Amino acid sequence: MRLAIISDTNTSEALDKVYNYFITFATEYKIDGVVINGDILGIFNAKQEYGQKVEDYTSFFKSAAPYTCENLINVIQKVKQGKELDQEGLVQLSNYIDDYIDERYMFVIHSLRKFSKICKVYFNLGNHESPLHDYLIQELSFVFGIEKDMINKIINQTNERNHFESFKTKLKQMENEENFVFISQKVVLENGVLITGIPGLHIESHLNDEKSSAQENVTKSTLDEVKKNMIKAKALLIFNHVEGKINSSPFLLQPSSESMTDFLDNTSSTIPKLFCQSNSSFKTTHFYKKNVWYYLLNNAGVNNGLFNVIDIIENIICYDIDPNLGQITKLTEYDLDNVEYHQPVERLKLNYPNAEVIITQRMLDNSMSNL
Repeated sequence: MRLAIISDTNTSEALDKVYNYFITFATEYKIDGVVINGDILGIFNAKQEYGQKVEDYTSFFKSAAPYTCENLINVIQKVKQGKELDQEGLVQLSNYIDDYIDERYMFVIHSLRKFSKICKVYFNLGNHESPLHDYLIQELSFVFGIEKDMINKIINQTNERNHFESFKTKLKQMENEENFVFISQKVVLENGVLITGIPGLHIESHLNDEKSSAQENVTKSTLDEVKKNMIKAKALLIFNHVEGKINSSPFLLQPSSESMTDFLDNTSSTIPKLFCQSNSSFKTTHFYKKNVWYYLLNNAGVNNGLFNVIDIIENIICYDIDPNLGQITKLTEYDLDNVEYHQPVERLKLNYPNAEVIITQRMLDNSMSNL
């Protein structure tokens, strides 16, 4: 089985770049399916200006929501000029924000449908699609330059639409109508390969609060289903979208979830097993083995459309796909417990046979933190 894996495209520009390349690539290289591992949304997460005050907010909105942006832009201009909105103006703005969020979610649906015309799509819900993070509200707060709580108060001026439930309904409809599988919280067996997605409903699954407990319950129940079905599988793929942490050994990802950590540490099955996680700091793909697991750490949004392909046979083979250069690199796997490296180029050489070329092509600096 050969699968493409696209994680965290974030912007429409990055996703379009992958899609346009993928149209012919999928046929030429006989791709069986594509896993889109969340965060199709998240336009501000991929911008260099992230966390800074935005002056040219019009370009952000035109990119994020071209059909509903004009109304929001007009109101923002009034607010930034110091004009106060009366009750009628607040109600109107509330409706504009609702329309904006609906359009953002419809962009996800539209994007998934486009890919499903090429090959089968497996979609895992990302942090930016989650209703628990309020990232779409953060986008508005970021551009407006006002607190997120104030945006929520504005939204409450009208009967708030349940955007996420409507979005999930559309995803379920796609499963009946399209070449599409929603793998979040679900175990799917395809050609003997067990595929599941842990959605990024809430980022800190290890913290003791209501949202974190809900996330951990989702992770645990999904992994319980994996355990029940592993006997049927010749390979296992887990696509995770709960952020983890990088420990003192560079690029060893430690999942936030206790259930996930326990599963990775204590699963002894000898079938090929892959744990895939996106991380916004990576400028290259990380592909290594630890114990009985393959780890694939990647990100398309910060890498201008970079994605991966895996071949699942007796083992797992991983390729780096650069749509900008039309470049395909077969990555070398390494055993994390049996390697030592001190310089960035040494780290890259563990995966990339052309490490020096990659440093130049991707304009990497001499810092271990972004490799």
